[in-house]
Amino acid sequence: MATVKTIQQLTESEADTGKVALQAFYADEGIDGDYIAKDLQIDAWTFCGIPLARSAEFDAASIEDKSKFAIISALAHKPEHADVTYAQAWEAEYLIMFP
Repeated sequence: MATVKTIQQLTESEADTGKVALQAFYADEGIDGDYIAKDLQIDAWTFCGIPLARSAEFDAASIEDKSKFAIISALAHKPEHADVTYAQAWEAEYLIMFP
């Protein structure tokens, strides 16, 4: 049975550190113009990667919708998406969450 990467439950400081590391990864991979790392607080703090084009949408979203962005980021790693790019997987999951 396939499992989905869970949303991490972190402190604010841990989420900020993770966000900075994820953004550095995007820079190292040359995709920092396409993706941006964001942190958010649900019950605990966490962070996720989203397409840069969706950054303003994330910033304006309710906490419930920000949670959906974090879930989308996790679901884009499902084994079912192994044959597509992360960007394609992310958009496919986005369209499920925000039809």
